[in-house]
Amino acid sequence: MKQRIIYQNPVALAEIPKSEKTSIQTWTEDEVKKILLHSQNSRYHTGFVLAITTGMRLGEVLGLRWQGVDFDNHTVTINQTLGHDNKIKTSTKTYSSKRTIPIPLEAIEELKKRRLQVNKEKLRLGTAYLLKCSCFRAIVTFMLFIKRLLYHNLQLLALHYI
Repeated sequence: MKQRIIYQNPVALAEIPKSEKTSIQTWTEDEVKKILLHSQNSRYHTGFVLAITTGMRLGEVLGLRWQGVDFDNHTVTINQTLGHDNKIKTSTKTYSSKRTIPIPLEAIEELKKRRLQVNKEKLRLGTAYLLKCSCFRAIVTFMLFIKRLLYHNLQLLALHYI
């Protein structure tokens, strides 16, 4: 164009192809029942209940803090996430991701059980309990969660990865 061999940039005429939207994979109702039943005695059960009943993303579940749980009004406030690098991000994926959502009584009861379990561990370990505890961060890292539950146990249960 600078040498005036061509007068119009051919790239300007190109149309950007639209990306194909991939369909979201989900579990069936029977698969959900299976994973909840299988995880019932697991430390991960509360996380599954929260994710399934609220639609929270994995990073949101793992980044949830106790002060974000309102046991009286049955809500959780999402204002941070746990990233793939295992670091808390106070900026969520999108602006609308910072939100307060209602949660069912079943999830509230599971959170109460989880909080009691965490408090018992703190008492038992005393000063050896070094972690500043969120709802789940004390028990699992992002990759451990993926490897143990979303891969190994899914194969055992004959469930597909979502």
